[in-house]
Amino acid sequence: VTLAFFSLYADCGNLPRLNSRIIGGHETQISNWPWLVSLHFHSFGHVCAATVINRKWLLSAAHCYQDTYKMITNKNIQLFGGTLTQTIKRLIQHEQYDDTTLNYDITLLELSAPIAFNENIQPVCLPSSSHVFPAGKSCHIVGWGAKQENGPISLHLQVATVKIIDQALCNKRMKHQITTQMLCAGYLTGEIDACDGDSGGPLLCEESSGKWFVAGVVSAGEGCARSGLAGIYTRLAKFYNWMHEKMGVGGNL
Repeated sequence: VTLAFFSLYADCGNLPRLNSRIIGGHETQISNWPWLVSLHFHSFGHVCAATVINRKWLLSAAHCYQDTYKMITNKNIQLFGGTLTQTIKRLIQHEQYDDTTLNYDITLLELSAPIAFNENIQPVCLPSSSHVFPAGKSCHIVGWGAKQENGPISLHLQVATVKIIDQALCNKRMKHQITTQMLCAGYLTGEIDACDGDSGGPLLCEESSGKWFVAGVVSAGEGCARSGLAGIYTRLAKFYNWMHEKMGVGGNL
């Protein structure tokens, strides 16, 4: 597996600078999002994204790694602005992951050696189980996904602003397929959404502290930016205890 890094500690979620899959977004610089990782399967180039959450662990979506044996045959991690070669020690897919409904769509990737943080590689903050991202809150999606439905993967990193959508409203619009492990974001009018290639990447929300939290993981959706429909994300607050258990991290995540 080839991963391209761009960046659980109290010192998390800090953006060094901000310049000004994404449908309806605009180009951004890799250095603006130091926890973002691009996953490359062999010679296919970018396939999915992941997020740095501490020195040894990455966060992504389970549906990106259904063929784990194929994934771990090539174990290089490539860092933009420099190359770092490591091995992936193991993948931990959620035990209740359902590849039909995409419920519990979350995976942790453990690296065999810790990452050395610098201004280009930093961890994002994880929400606690009580952390609430209210409906209407503006958050960001960042990725290399297609700019239009059925389009090619973007050659340039894209960022777009989306809003958290009320859970009951989203569930109604999405034919009652939204579980409590899911979170909806986007615009029901369409136009801005994650798309093919953004899977596994973070839904990022800035809190009043100025720190950035990953509220969700890009999971599913019906098409890309279709009117009346929402983007579906794995709701990270629901998995705080699960991540804590699997990573074996003491103290605050």
